[in-house]
Amino acid sequence: MRQAKERRAYSQSPPRGSPTSGEGRISLRVDQPVEGCEVTTHAFYRSSDGDIDDDDFRLKFSWSKSHSKRCCANKQCARIGNGEGNVVLLMATVDCAVCLRQGLSSDSARFCTLECFRSAWSTHRQIHTNGTTKLRIGGADDLDRHKSVVQEAPVRPATERWSVLQAAKTYTPSTEDVGHILRVECTPLFRTGEECGPPKYMETNIVLPCMYIHPYSLPHARLVPPMAPTRQMVPAIGKDERLTAARLRIHGGFRILSYNVLAEIYATRQMYPYCPMWALNWSFRKQLLQRELQLYNADILCLQEVQADHYKNHFLPMMTAWGYEGMFQKKTRESMGLEGKVDGCAMFYRSSR
Repeated sequence: MRQAKERRAYSQSPPRGSPTSGEGRISLRVDQPVEGCEVTTHAFYRSSDGDIDDDDFRLKFSWSKSHSKRCCANKQCARIGNGEGNVVLLMATVDCAVCLRQGLSSDSARFCTLECFRSAWSTHRQIHTNGTTKLRIGGADDLDRHKSVVQEAPVRPATERWSVLQAAKTYTPSTEDVGHILRVECTPLFRTGEECGPPKYMETNIVLPCMYIHPYSLPHARLVPPMAPTRQMVPAIGKDERLTAARLRIHGGFRILSYNVLAEIYATRQMYPYCPMWALNWSFRKQLLQRELQLYNADILCLQEVQADHYKNHFLPMMTAWGYEGMFQKKTRESMGLEGKVDGCAMFYRSSR
């Protein structure tokens, strides 16, 4: 086996070379991609004098996907992160040199750790052709004795092939993208459409599965943290215990839900160090919130820590489509940075009642 160079999310120099002193520069960051969740790029163009310029320039984006998968080929891989409760698909850094010599698919030849390769050897060796028998490698313990032989395998080509996905600032990974890595190309343009500098590239970590948005997409998707337990609705039935929550509606009662949605401005690593950042990301949480709020089927919803821009762009359109009308009151303090980055309370009520 061969220890391959670990590849993480990074920015590499574009093919045309680094910008000259007279050119501007692009600052680019990309969220962890998760199946079914919109991935957002965070980019701005800094002109040659150091100012962030949005008036004279715009950015063009393009998304691509690697042809080969970068996740571990061991079907029993625990895929656990750094021991702090962060569940991830580890980037594969170990290659089976026998597979490389025989030209087998890299999707079945890559493993996240040497230990994971050892544990999978009994089943993995079955995919090798008859040439493997010359090595006379039996159980996993025999791998160490043949270490030098396996390391003579040719090095995998460093150039990855890419499939173009779409040209947009955001991208939503599909089930077919799980295990692959994504690449974003960001090119600065004048308002006339002419390129004003070299593009910048960034490769993401591998796309994580999310069974709670697309159920049973992969066997190991069960490792994504499950949804919170269903809350029990408490009926305010007074002295007449014969009235159930369902019957209360018939008698003119209402189902009321109070829920703290945790504003994005508060969902930080400092506040929740035990939670992986991709699970704190708004694009992931908003879909779980949508599913849970719809499940309770309340007549009146009182939501706390609703971010102002999320109310306008997400909650209000969503609740309107469900037949609700709403109102929002933000806190009296100023926004935290950009416009709309302040939280408040939102109330929605079913218009048919």
